Amino acid sequence: FNDRDDIISSVLLQFNVQDGTVYGEDDYVQAAGKHPVDVSLPEGQNQIKNLEGYEENGWTYISFELAWESSDPYDFALRPQKPVWLILAYSMSDDFAHHSRMRQHLSVIW
Repeated sequence: FNDRDDIISSVLLQFNVQDGTVYGEDDYVQAAGKHPVDVSLPEGQNQIKNLEGYEENGWTYISFELAWESSDPYDFALRPQKPVWLILAYSMSDDFAHHSRMRQHLSVIW
């Protein structure tokens, strides 16, 4: 998530399912290849709530919730009827450090 079409300064949410357990990570992209977990940064917080997921027939399904606003300085407020950039990607690896296989940039309005 970002307020502009750029991976830098974006909220990076990563998810995977391993051995039936779903994992999620809330990161902040400081530079290409540098995206520390929010909770490792001063005043950073994990904003992912109600995380669920499973794998079935080679597909991974994830659901989660985010608050519209956050006190985390590495997030930004999501506003109804305002555009936000979604930079979507996937990888063939469950490793969060693995580079994405595909990336798509989309501007959406909540």
